[in-house]
Order: sequence, then C-alpha cells, then structure tokens
Amino acid sequence: MSDVFIFLILLLGFVAGASKNIQRSQQRLQKAEIPFFRKLEAGAAVVLLAMVAILGGNHGVHYMLALMAGAFVISGAIAAGIHPEGILYFHGTSVLLRIEKWEEIKEVSLEEKEEKVLLYFKGKRGLCCQEYPKAAVGEVRQVIKKKAPRLL
Repeated sequence: MSDVFIFLILLLGFVAGASKNIQRSQQRLQKAEIPFFRKLEAGAAVVLLAMVAILGGNHGVHYMLALMAGAFVISGAIAAGIHPEGILYFHGTSVLLRIEKWEEIKEVSLEEKEEKVLLYFKGKRGLCCQEYPKAAVGEVRQVIKKKAPRLL
C-alpha cells in the first residue's frame, strides 16, 4: 500500500511540474535557444531515468514513472525564454524551471555574436546566460525596455 502511495505522489508531482513548465512556455514572449550542453544534460537525465526503471524492477509502473520524470526534465529545458513576469531559465543545479522576476534582476547585458545573441542577467541566484536567435535581438531589447526599463 505504501509503495502505491509513494508512486502516486511522485507521478502527480512530475505531471504537475511538467504541466506548469508547459503552461509557462506557452506564455513566454520570446523563446530561448537550447544550448548543446543543456540538450546533453536533459538527454543524459532521460537515459539515466530509463536505466533506473530497467534496473529498479523492469515493470510497467517503473517505466511510466521514468517517462513522466523525463517529461518533467525536458519540459523545463525547452521552456526557457522571456516571460511577462521575468526570465524563465533552467538552472543546471536543479530540474525545476525557475523564473527570475523583473524586480529581482539586478543587471542585464546583450552580447551579439555572428549567429546568436547572448543575454546575460544577474538576479538573486547569480549570473545566468541564455542564447537567442540573431533575428530576435530587437524584440528581446524591446521586451526588456518595456518590462524593466531600468536594466537597459
């Protein structure tokens, strides 16, 4: 009985987390590109979860739990971008999608490269960086000026 209860709690947590990430990603104003190392981290997490499911009992419920956990990790990785409330980002130390609210961001800088634009922002959790397509630099600047004019 306790195993079923723990399974349901974990399953509910992963489903709720993935749906919240997807909901936030649908509300974002500009989507960030996913860097290679972030794709690698998410892929490694999914492979690790599949291995745990196989080695942990090789049963259908284990696969379902691993699938939901993988969906949670991937939904956080792909949801990064600029949101009306702040900047959504997937921090490497956590599988949770975080939002750095506009009021909490201390500084922002944009660095234009040949094919992409790097957005550096410093908030209460430290310095973070996101990549955006080169064509989106005007829109990124405009959103930041509108939401937090003190930053640019």
